[in-house]
Amino acid sequence: MLDERQFLKKIDQFCDERINSIVDYMEKYDQFSLDSLKEMADLGLFGLIVPEEYGGSNLAYKTYSRVLMKIASVSVSLAIILSVHNSVAITPILYFGSEEQKKRYLPLMASGKKVGSFALTEPNAGSDASHINTTYGINENNYTINGTKIWITNSNISSVFITFATKEVSMGRNGISCFIVDRESPGFSTGKKENKLGLNGSDSMELIYDQCTIPEKNLIGREGDGFLIAMKSLENGRIGIAAISTGAMHGIISYIHKANVSNKPGYTGVMSRIIKWYELSQTYVERVSDEKDQNMDVTVKASIAKSFSSEYAFLSADMALSLISAYSADSDGLLTRMFKDTKVLSIVEGTNEIQDNIISKRYRYTEQNTNF
Repeated sequence: MLDERQFLKKIDQFCDERINSIVDYMEKYDQFSLDSLKEMADLGLFGLIVPEEYGGSNLAYKTYSRVLMKIASVSVSLAIILSVHNSVAITPILYFGSEEQKKRYLPLMASGKKVGSFALTEPNAGSDASHINTTYGINENNYTINGTKIWITNSNISSVFITFATKEVSMGRNGISCFIVDRESPGFSTGKKENKLGLNGSDSMELIYDQCTIPEKNLIGREGDGFLIAMKSLENGRIGIAAISTGAMHGIISYIHKANVSNKPGYTGVMSRIIKWYELSQTYVERVSDEKDQNMDVTVKASIAKSFSSEYAFLSADMALSLISAYSADSDGLLTRMFKDTKVLSIVEGTNEIQDNIISKRYRYTEQNTNF
């Protein structure tokens, strides 16, 4: 059985000794190297929540969140790569897949031999997943998928694409199903790489399904389960984004502390605000993660954590960069990188406006107490 305390110590050592060279490569070449992938896979970073029986680290969500926080304190981009793979790519198979699918994919994904992507977003359907236009049909023992996905994280290094398609556009969310599409599937290809403001090394690409043919056994769950699978997977993804946002704030606090500007005008206001946001965010993310470990319904709390943490991560980077720039250069570029990278956190795994929808509609309030 994995000793989680020892595991966290290994991650600390990795962040102290190796992560900067990996991030430097990502920033310079806007690529994630295969050598880095293997090194991180050997640490167990690609199977963080996968049960040991499938070759994973089987971490509690609370520990999983702490791992993402630690990595994000140095690199949001690297943490995003891991979060997408470990949450929205793995959990559809882990929670809804057949035993055969689990045995076929989870050991390979946990070992890093197969990296995963979550193929939901389309040109005309982003956070509102019920309006996807990618369609599927069935012919004998195969499904055929047609459509285009965009902004798909990890797509340049992924071998497994969790793909959502509808049987009939007019059916809305009721027509959506979820499929495992392998990179080598006939009719599947990647298109253009998106040029983003930040997140260097974390590729986002277009995916093209042109009569893409997959075996019937690659359907996850039942036909029509796709919307539910997407929403439950995104719940886990939102906990990951909240943890990443919290880690980014910690990295920003650390940078300001080392910058020796405590005697400068503006320092106390900036530092105090970021510390307050960080402490509130960390406490809440750990609470939500703890409740997730207890199999409680955390749909609303995951949305609160994601929207709050991501909003204040970007504000923290903005304020910190303004403070430091007034007195010295951003010596190693961390604040500039944080400013660019944290901007996307309010968008991924459902925009914060979508989180407002979930929170306002599903939060249950009574005069005596607040329950979710």
